[in-house]
Amino acid sequence: TIIEVARVIVSTWRANNSREKITEGDLKNGKVTVITGGLTNALFKVDFPSNKNDNENDDNDDNDNNSVLVRIFGAEGMIDRDVETSTFARLCDRNLTGVVHAKLDLIGRFQNGRVETWIPNMRQAHYKFDFKRRGLGMEIARQLARLHYGFCMDAEAEAELKEVEGGMLNEQKKQREPALWKVAKSWIEELSQLLSHEKFHDEEENASENTSLMELFSRAAIGKESLGETPFDTAAKIKESLSNQLAWLKDKVETHHPNAPIVFCHNDVNGANVLLHSSISNVNNSNGIDDDNSFHKESVAIIDYEYGSINYAMYDVANFECEHCVGNDGMANSELLPGADRQRDFLEEYVRQRNEILKVGEGEDAGRASAATTTTTTTTTTT
Repeated sequence: TIIEVARVIVSTWRANNSREKITEGDLKNGKVTVITGGLTNALFKVDFPSNKNDNENDDNDDNDNNSVLVRIFGAEGMIDRDVETSTFARLCDRNLTGVVHAKLDLIGRFQNGRVETWIPNMRQAHYKFDFKRRGLGMEIARQLARLHYGFCMDAEAEAELKEVEGGMLNEQKKQREPALWKVAKSWIEELSQLLSHEKFHDEEENASENTSLMELFSRAAIGKESLGETPFDTAAKIKESLSNQLAWLKDKVETHHPNAPIVFCHNDVNGANVLLHSSISNVNNSNGIDDDNSFHKESVAIIDYEYGSINYAMYDVANFECEHCVGNDGMANSELLPGADRQRDFLEEYVRQRNEILKVGEGEDAGRASAATTTTTTTTTTT
């Protein structure tokens, strides 16, 4: 059961980390709560009885020692969970990085999931009401810059980068291919297989009333509902069209942006993967104005690094801008895309934080950073 898994892993973790131990009786009386909002995994909060006095405030930020998050992996076959968990453990190693929220930590791994620390008094951000807040955008920019330029995916990469003055801009470009192309190619292949074998279908009860997914993908990829006599023929045409479009995009990026920074990226910064402190209002903020001081590394946490990989730095930036336009509660609305001024503010804060990490000072390097801001503004707007 969920409680049994949490009990064994938490007990071992606390013993090895010299944390305050939970008694055996406490561990047997855990409470499980289903956490909604996860897109890929099944999430559960497990609360064990606290050793604190009954009159202590349960809402205190420090009263989190007896709560953990149990994650049951989804997206079978799409994510290498051994690599992902190893990377997550390295992200949480304060001696190596310090780029994630201070209370985020890996407690232990089991066959089809893992146990993590629970970050107390936090809520999910909302793409429509929260992402338009300038202060939040500035903090996301700082956290992405710290992730991109303050973290190396593995020890080998870290050793390589120590030999390169100015960080990982050029060496990782030479040594590593952005995951974007490989992942997109594998998803096209998987889609083709699912469509050709008629296994890709709408699971809703009223699926018969909906347009088939085969027709949707046909229209999106090739502009027609079908080009073949059989599903296999149509799937082959869809695969060919998508593969050609991907090759075209790859050529454009590599031709026009040959020196695009390649770093470790989150790749999925959406509302469900951003937590805000519960003291930050979650009501519709019509003007998007907040006290910028409310958003900092303790009150904002980027979570769920399962899609993290080596990629173009600007992919994370452009993806975050696009995530302003869509959530789990409706269709995409391009009118919510941040305007040019907001994008420039975000990019200038991102570059400022990047320069601080790479210790870029005034003069020629700072000038190049300013030029990069202009270039990436255009790139993000186009994306």
